[in-house]
Amino acid sequence: MHDEFLAGRQGIGPFALALVNHVLTRIYNVGFNYKGIYLSHKSLAGNEDDDGKSIMAWLSAMINKHVDVAKNPDITYLNVNDSTFNVVALLLRLGYGRRTFMFTCQDIMRDYAFTINQETAVCKYTKNDNDYTDARQ
Repeated sequence: MHDEFLAGRQGIGPFALALVNHVLTRIYNVGFNYKGIYLSHKSLAGNEDDDGKSIMAWLSAMINKHVDVAKNPDITYLNVNDSTFNVVALLLRLGYGRRTFMFTCQDIMRDYAFTINQETAVCKYTKNDNDYTDARQ
């Protein structure tokens, strides 16, 4: 439970920054190009996701979910944590909307987040033997 609250506190800043940066990328029509050739059909300057929902609303929802994590920790079930903040923000800003969470909830992404979080933890938890070990050793 403590980890869920910690993830909530840590998630407010990255998504607030993504929200502000999304406004700037819309103003300057930022996209992916190389020497005038667009490398992707997606742009960081979009207004709506593929389902017609506002990208700004998605980013605001991420902030709100992290603020309210104590009441409703469902954001942690979507594998939105400090090791996936950047990819979630990028996919939302590119307009993938709810498909972002289909990506983050895949087993490989959950294992990635678990591994990254274990590498930076003071206490490590191993899935197999349900045992904590001191990571400083």
